[in-house]
Amino acid sequence: MKKMLAVLLPLALCASALSMLLTLGVPRACAQNLNPDFDFINVADTTSQGFTSFATFPAINNKGAIVFAATRESTGGIFKWDKGELTTVASTQDGIAGFGLDPVINKDGRVCFFSTLPTNASAIFTADGNSLTKILDSNERGFTRFVGSPSINREGTCAFNAVTSIIQPGFHVQQSIFSGKSPELTTVLATPSFGFSQFGNVGINATGEVVFLGVRPDGSQGVFVVRSRDEDRDDKTPDVPQQPIDIVDSNNPNFAGAGFGDPVINKNGVVADVAFLANGVEIFTGDKRGVTPRTDPASPLFNDSEHPSLNDFGVVAFSVTLSAGGNAILVESTGGASPVVILKTGDPLFGSTVSSLFVGRFALNNHGELVFQYRLNDGRSGVAIVNLRTEDED
Repeated sequence: MKKMLAVLLPLALCASALSMLLTLGVPRACAQNLNPDFDFINVADTTSQGFTSFATFPAINNKGAIVFAATRESTGGIFKWDKGELTTVASTQDGIAGFGLDPVINKDGRVCFFSTLPTNASAIFTADGNSLTKILDSNERGFTRFVGSPSINREGTCAFNAVTSIIQPGFHVQQSIFSGKSPELTTVLATPSFGFSQFGNVGINATGEVVFLGVRPDGSQGVFVVRSRDEDRDDKTPDVPQQPIDIVDSNNPNFAGAGFGDPVINKNGVVADVAFLANGVEIFTGDKRGVTPRTDPASPLFNDSEHPSLNDFGVVAFSVTLSAGGNAILVESTGGASPVVILKTGDPLFGSTVSSLFVGRFALNNHGELVFQYRLNDGRSGVAIVNLRTEDED
């Protein structure tokens, strides 16, 4: 199905823009005329293949494979769609009680996801299509059940945060960020190292850089990047936490008192996140050299947003709550604050009209494919892809 819309989006970064990206660390994109016929592909919905519900945040890799959480024939699970073929990655039949809303997938098809176990523990699993590997069981570690959403990089390393203990009185917590491919996890950072009292959800890129939401004891918060130790190295030197790089925080005059969402990081070390400011909501990208607004917080278009996705070309995609009501998917590709509405509540889709839309943190790949969860006015819900590429792309 196609939707008519005139828009400028990049096919790929031109050489000059790529050089600027690597030199300045600020995302730039070469705007090119897109064929205004966007292709919408219906991956799965509640009228086919036994599905009855879908979680809100599907993910896509650079080969176009999709992973999502859903309920199918009364069984919850994690499912992968690849070139039209649907497979079950994990289900409650594997001894898992429940699944998180946001599984992730890397370029090789390895999946990482949060789950709960019949033992009342929280767990992180990876899957390669043939077997499951449990890399964290909160009960076995003596942790609490507070475990964050995972991310995964192209090497198959997962990263996530977890509350390791609660100290009474006052409900003070000790929390760590972990990375790894197996139960032999690396502690990337722990509170109260470097003055942090809490961590939010994290993202990891191909070079092992981890971006995270960090909270200070005074309540100020920000987006930080720290290098994860390579768990495959031969030497056995102990882990030494590095000083995190402060990308932006609520002590910055332009972000005074701001709150932040769950960040992501691309292979070039550029991060993206949402900031909740006194004068509105701003999607931004940046690195240690500075940040770039990708939306105008004073814009009357929307008043809330989910965490954005970011590809390696600096394009961001995100879902918003419209000020006029309903939801929309927006894409910003120019390196500035010029987002374009791709789809919104009330638009036609798959023979009905859209009632709601959701985009997760890992929903946009380098080929302009964006996966999202939708609900329609006729009662259907499902997972779909919108293809943002130009016709002449290889």
